[in-house]
Amino acid sequence: MDHLWLNNDGWILIFYTGKEALSPAVENAKLNSNIKLIKSRPDFDMIIPNIIFGIESGKGVPEAAVPSEKLQVRELIAKKVWELEGEGLLEDEIVEELTFLAHEKGFLLSSLVDERAEDRNKNLLQVIKEQFAIYNNSARNGNYIPPELASASQSHQGLHKRHNNNKKLTRYQRSTSMAVQSRPWEKQPAAEDFVSALDKKRVLNTWGVLYCGGSKSVESKLRKISNKYDLELHTETFAW
Repeated sequence: MDHLWLNNDGWILIFYTGKEALSPAVENAKLNSNIKLIKSRPDFDMIIPNIIFGIESGKGVPEAAVPSEKLQVRELIAKKVWELEGEGLLEDEIVEELTFLAHEKGFLLSSLVDERAEDRNKNLLQVIKEQFAIYNNSARNGNYIPPELASASQSHQGLHKRHNNNKKLTRYQRSTSMAVQSRPWEKQPAAEDFVSALDKKRVLNTWGVLYCGGSKSVESKLRKISNKYDLELHTETFAW
């Protein structure tokens, strides 16, 4: 999972029901992001309304989980660089320590560094020091926009807009205006009533459920939930 690139436009929930114990590296991979490894069967009655609730209320927009966590880790890396240099560690030793720190927080060190043409002939530590130095300065003054937020803003300009508190906001605008308050795998008492009250033609009509598999019991559960919230259910199987 550490070496996969997975889109942050949605929640990615991985349900593991195997008996073999997972290594800490696998369990903690992508920990601080929109990806969650859950060691149980999915509770569709909770998960589906939770996802819709989070998106439509703006309290659980998946994009918000990635930049904020990534920014925090970058700030930790910046601070750690100066600490390690003060201890007199060699360059390779510093990079190794930073790699462990990034992995501990659920990121690859390389994924925290921006690829820029002007950095091609520089070593990794030099690039980190140059790119992350601003986190110790401008970020504290509130006048710095992290690269991941700036690029995300450009890529989300065309997203569908919805009404929120009588104002039209894109999902990206909502994701950067508040922290993640709702996660699909955590019980949200207000989710069911909130989703049931949504406009069926204007809002719920834009949602759907897709199931690819041959389990009749899973399909039955999804059909029941889809009917409850007036969602379209599409199924397919590999039994050709």
